[in-house]
Amino acid sequence: MQKLFKLYKKTDIIVIIVGILLLIISIIIATTIGYATITPLETFKIIVNKFSDVFDSSDFPVNSEINILLVRLPRVLGSALAGIGLTLAGIIFQSILKNPMAEPYVLGVSSGAALGAGVSIILGASIAQIPVGYTTPIFALIGAVLASIAVIFIAGNSLNSTRIILYGVSFNFFLSSLLTLLISLNYERSSDILFWTMGSFAAMNYFKIIVLLVAVMIGIMVSVYFIKELNLFTMGIPVAHSLGLNVKKYRFILLITASILTGIIVSFSGIIGFVGLIIPHLTRLFVGSDHKKVLMVSLPLGAIFMIFCDTIARSFPIHELPVGVVTSIIGAPIFIYLLKKRSKI
Repeated sequence: MQKLFKLYKKTDIIVIIVGILLLIISIIIATTIGYATITPLETFKIIVNKFSDVFDSSDFPVNSEINILLVRLPRVLGSALAGIGLTLAGIIFQSILKNPMAEPYVLGVSSGAALGAGVSIILGASIAQIPVGYTTPIFALIGAVLASIAVIFIAGNSLNSTRIILYGVSFNFFLSSLLTLLISLNYERSSDILFWTMGSFAAMNYFKIIVLLVAVMIGIMVSVYFIKELNLFTMGIPVAHSLGLNVKKYRFILLITASILTGIIVSFSGIIGFVGLIIPHLTRLFVGSDHKKVLMVSLPLGAIFMIFCDTIARSFPIHELPVGVVTSIIGAPIFIYLLKKRSKI
C-alpha cells in the first residue's frame, strides 16, 4: 500500500480531488434530471440525509426521496462506476497490446458475456424457473471470464500483440455465431437477448453498486501498483521483454484483471461500447502516455462521460434508449476525430 501513496505528489492529489469533485457535481446534476421536478439543492439534501439527518425531510417534495434514492441515484452511481471500470480496462488493454483499436472487449469478453446471458435468458426461466434477473448477470460473468481466459491461454507465450488481438477477434466471431444459432433456435426470446446486448442501467440496485465498487477499487489498486509495468508495455512487448520484464506473468495478471472487471460490468449493464476506446485516447492526447497521469484524468472523465450518455438515454422523450446506442452515436465520431488528429501529429 505504501507504493500506492508514495507514487503521487501533492499536485497529483489536487488533480485527483478536482476530478472527484467534478464527478460528484455530475452525479448530483444527473440525479436531478427526470420527469419529476426536483432541484439540485433538494437532490443534494436528500442524498446527505441518507447518511445523516442534517436537513428537515418534511421540506422535500412528495415521493422525492423514493425517486432520488431508489430510482435515480442507483442508476447514476452504476453508470459512473461502469464508466470508470470500462475506461480502466481500455487503458490496460491498449497499453499491453500497444494497439489503438484495443478495447475492453478485445479478448472476447462481450461475445462471451452475450452468449452466457443468452443461455440464461433462454434456459434459466424455462428449466430452473429461476428469475432471469438473478441468473443473467451470473451467466454473463462466467461467459465473459471463460472467453478471456481461453484467448489468453490460446495466445500462450506469443509476444506478438497483433496475433493476440486476432485470436480475440476470431474467438469473438466464434462465440457470436453460437449466440446467433441459439437465437435462431429460440426466436421467441430473441428480443430479450437483443435488448440486453444494447446495454442499460435501468435494473441497477445498491447490491450491484457495492459489487461494482469493490471490483473497480481492486482494478484501480492493481493498475496503480503495476504502473511501471504498464509504462514498459507501451513500448511494445518485445521491448519490454528485452528490458527484463516478465512479460507472460504481468500480461496475465493485468489482462485477467481487466477482463474480470469488464465481465462484472457487462454482466450488470450489458454491452456498452466506445467508452473504453475513446476515453484513454482522449486523455493521452492531452497528458501523454505516462499512466500515472492517464489514470488520474481518464477515470473521472470516463465516469462523467457514461453518466452523460445514460442521462440522455433515459431522458429521450418517446421511450428510453439503450445506453450502448448513445455511447456509440457519440463515441464513433469522437474516435474518428481523434484518429485523424493523431495521424497529423
